[in-house]
Amino acid sequence: MTLTKKEHTMKTYAKQMRYAMFWGIVSMLAVSCSRETETEDVTLTSEESIYLAEELGAKRKQVFEEGPTQGQVKERLAQRGNHNDMLPTGFHVAPFDTLKVKVTQLTGNRLPQVVVGTPFRDNVRPLRTYYSLEEGNNIFVADEYGGTVYVRYVTTEAPDSSAEIKFQDGFKKVPYYVKGATTKSEWLQMLDIFDDVRDVMFVTDHAMLTVGLEDAIAHKDEDQDLMCEYLDRIMEAEGAISGLDGSSPVHENREYKFLLTVRAPEAGGYMAASIALYFTRGVIDRLLMPEKLGGMNGWGPWHEAGHVHQQAAWTWSEVGEATVNIYSLAAERAFGLSPSRVSTNGEWPVVETYLALPDADRNFNSSAASHGIRMAMFHQLWLAYGDDFYIRLHKETREENPDPGTNSDRMRYFMLKSCTISGYDLTDFFRKWGLPVARSVYDEIAALNLPAPEEDLTLLRDEE
Repeated sequence: MTLTKKEHTMKTYAKQMRYAMFWGIVSMLAVSCSRETETEDVTLTSEESIYLAEELGAKRKQVFEEGPTQGQVKERLAQRGNHNDMLPTGFHVAPFDTLKVKVTQLTGNRLPQVVVGTPFRDNVRPLRTYYSLEEGNNIFVADEYGGTVYVRYVTTEAPDSSAEIKFQDGFKKVPYYVKGATTKSEWLQMLDIFDDVRDVMFVTDHAMLTVGLEDAIAHKDEDQDLMCEYLDRIMEAEGAISGLDGSSPVHENREYKFLLTVRAPEAGGYMAASIALYFTRGVIDRLLMPEKLGGMNGWGPWHEAGHVHQQAAWTWSEVGEATVNIYSLAAERAFGLSPSRVSTNGEWPVVETYLALPDADRNFNSSAASHGIRMAMFHQLWLAYGDDFYIRLHKETREENPDPGTNSDRMRYFMLKSCTISGYDLTDFFRKWGLPVARSVYDEIAALNLPAPEEDLTLLRDEE
């Protein structure tokens, strides 16, 4: 049965009243626990019910600060692709609703945009809808899709502006879980009260997750704060191996949160990384259940987040699904899981078979080397030289920020950097792995006059 707007409002008020009455009765029982007390029925006015709802979830007035564009973030970090540059609000709009916002300029002279629609989540819409704001009152009509509301506040100049936005008519609250601020009781109340929206949102230090209300309800008994903590642990581990340590402006962590969302199965795909990280509904439990997110079932989220960290200068086309696992393995270690997935996937025997091939057949960029085999080569460099190897590789790449060039240019850059960072001539290592580069690259390595490693790095394995 479809409820009218008035009927739905009355239903919502009834829920709010039940919560208020429950806590009122609890308080009275606490006072009169040792004696009989005659109680009166608790009746709330509409204004009191509205006040209760307004206390939960996102605030109507929010302050936003300007930042760089996603393209500028990509350029600073020397990464392969753009990612999210939107900010969460905790609101949803329905199709064709009239929307009202009031904007106050706080500093500077530039104002943000309101954005409706979540990338990959809203498969029916061709593009998100952007509403440019002016100071004062703004009125506009939602498009035929509606959806979750974000704010985009970017500039290609030096960011110096800030603004307060008051979300008024047309903006419905969604269940909105903020790490360290939202209590379990508040979350359960929001899931019950704000039931006229499609999605919910979780916000952590480094991530924001938009998923369907039905999945949030199905997993309401999970530990949401632990889930948020695990999301941050993933992003922090992957940021650490990337050298995002704040030691200089170029090494500051990304300005925006990772955006994760769910995608309807009929839209195709499984999980992927782009402007957002998306996961089909069939695997959304890997995000919403801490035991999966922080265990081996969390590899998918770790892997997709890793794609955002990949740097263009040393990620040639054949290793896009291999270098990403430098970050996945860092997340794995952050959760204390051992041995590595290279071992648990049974990659080492396959590696040995590959390395035993004749020179003519051992081509790292050919079908002879699977993604798992390629992952093992990058993991062996970690086994030899630890986190510091990849931290320095990322930092020096950001500082130099070279034109990535061709696949051959990227292989050359990686090989030379590997030698200078490790302090060793890795010619034997790269030849055994069959990296197909010109003879001139090995001449450049020889010209560095570095010693050969004291051990054969291709024999390195995880400790069992």
